[in-house]
Amino acid sequence: MANLKLKWEQVFPKGAILEGVRPWHEYAGGKRTDKQLGLAYTLVNRSGYDKVTVKIASTTPIMTNEQIEAAEDDIHVIAEGFEGTVYNRDGVIAISGKAERLVLE
Repeated sequence: MANLKLKWEQVFPKGAILEGVRPWHEYAGGKRTDKQLGLAYTLVNRSGYDKVTVKIASTTPIMTNEQIEAAEDDIHVIAEGFEGTVYNRDGVIAISGKAERLVLE
């Protein structure tokens, strides 16, 4: 598959909703190490409701999972400096991304 890079507007044309956050760890030799590289946010694409993981090189979340679950309304976010990539996982085409930071909209 070609090394296709996508912009925020191409992946999230109607915006994104924050669903969760988890640590993002380094992998070596196909195994996860204890070294945390940052955070991996799960965002829901408002136009198709697909989930996209966006990695940020920061260990301080903008919100905890407890805060996200307690929110009464959807949490709209924007990933600044976003770059998306397309990949194939078990025959399914998906999108992931990385960004400089995630901010509340």
